[in-house]
Amino acid sequence: MHKSLFKGFIAGSSVVNADAVFSNLTQKQVDALLVSYNHGYYRIPRKSSLSSIARNRRVARTTFEEHLRKAENKLVTNLIPYLRLFERTLQAGKSTVEERL
Repeated sequence: MHKSLFKGFIAGSSVVNADAVFSNLTQKQVDALLVSYNHGYYRIPRKSSLSSIARNRRVARTTFEEHLRKAENKLVTNLIPYLRLFERTLQAGKSTVEERL
């Protein structure tokens, strides 16, 4: 059986596997991400600080920050292969558009 390279447009496809992205997060890391998001930590400008979120959760800021940073690191690490694939499709699409002009 002959395998061929995928030449379609992947950006609009649902190729990201949720298990591949989230499976190695602990419950505390998931909670830290969700709570931070819900408190507006990821908005620009931020609506909340790590200190205020940790205080609200009744945990030390350093502990909360550790859970959040580890979660963010795992997410980014898990998403990098998909991001690289997406970047290649963008570059291929750009080349195709440039060739048409």
